[in-house]
Amino acid sequence: MFLAVDTSSKNISFAIWRKGKVIVDSNKLRDFGAGKFLPDLEQELKKHKLKLNNFKAFIVGCGPGSFTGMRISFAVMKALNLAINKPIIIVGSLLAVAKPFFEKEKNILVLTDARKNLVYSAVFKNGLMCGRERLSALAEAIKGREKMFMVTYDANIRDAVLVQGLNTRFHAKDIYPKAGNLLEEGIKLYRKKRFTPLEKLEPLYLHPKDCQVRNR
Repeated sequence: MFLAVDTSSKNISFAIWRKGKVIVDSNKLRDFGAGKFLPDLEQELKKHKLKLNNFKAFIVGCGPGSFTGMRISFAVMKALNLAINKPIIIVGSLLAVAKPFFEKEKNILVLTDARKNLVYSAVFKNGLMCGRERLSALAEAIKGREKMFMVTYDANIRDAVLVQGLNTRFHAKDIYPKAGNLLEEGIKLYRKKRFTPLEKLEPLYLHPKDCQVRNR
């Protein structure tokens, strides 16, 4: 049994996998609502008569995204690790945005708002992420990728791209990261024993100056 959590956006999300299927898939759009994640989780655990000791591992979306929101989920994961010593696995949250389109689209570009005229981006080809998540200006993120299928949960980014009149294909609706979309990758990493040590458990943070990922 596995628990996945993602609070990298205003979609506060967690999912529980048991005996080969998802039995809980909670997604609630809340501005600054990550603080309500733990009470919601406790309610679902009681409803399904589940105990935290029954889980094999905890999977957490590491962003990039709302650093404040992720601090809450990461704090909970750290507390659980210290209390019951279950392994933790981190998975990039942008995977959860792209995954619903893997069967139909070979080349996907995920874009999300990083503020200060910057965007986070990630490229997926045939269901696999190419390279790493990036932080850049919007024009740089889409340069040479105009023909890719683009997905975001920030309408302002979609509008900014479409206003430029580029020959792009953008999904018309906001697609938020869902914890349920992290389960498959997290379980694969669990089977490979690719756990995240407690001392390296932190959200993905991209530096504006050099656009490189801080070591995790």
